[in-house]
Amino acid sequence: MEPILETCQAILDLDALAADDDLLERLVAESEQVQAFVPDCIAMSVTLVEHGVTFTFLAASHASIMSSLSLPLAEGGVVDLYATTPHAFGEHHQRLAEVLGASAAGAVSDADLGFRTHDAARRAPEVLRETVTVEVATGMLAGLLDIEVDDAHVRLTRSATRVGIAEPVLARAVTDLVRGDTGAP
Repeated sequence: MEPILETCQAILDLDALAADDDLLERLVAESEQVQAFVPDCIAMSVTLVEHGVTFTFLAASHASIMSSLSLPLAEGGVVDLYATTPHAFGEHHQRLAEVLGASAAGAVSDADLGFRTHDAARRAPEVLRETVTVEVATGMLAGLLDIEVDDAHVRLTRSATRVGIAEPVLARAVTDLVRGDTGAP
């Protein structure tokens, strides 16, 4: 399987943030192992809760999805597998969980036949950009107010909620203001 374009972009961005230089290679290798056990598997999505992003890998064939398998990851997240035949993952739960570092005990079959993770993966680069903006604004507030970073993040979150805007929007306003970029001519 190959990563979709947005997955490549998001992994490059995440590598810069999290210093995980071999994430793309690991996920491609895992997707190939999955296909070795389940040849009808045409897609794999990995959602990392810590970063709020989903990565998707597709096989050359993009036929209709007839079965899916969701496996919880030990470090927080989910791996979703998609196949072109019904019950494709039936006898493979344990082995797939071992290959993917997941739990077979928490496996759920056919929960995402609509392949919603693909849409989430397309948004991954934007989600990471917003995360970086919030982290930068939080750091700026911590420095300006001489408070702990966690306290600065709480203030940013509460302020965004109080004025009814998304946290990344307020974070962008803070970074623009501190940098002197007010957008004025």
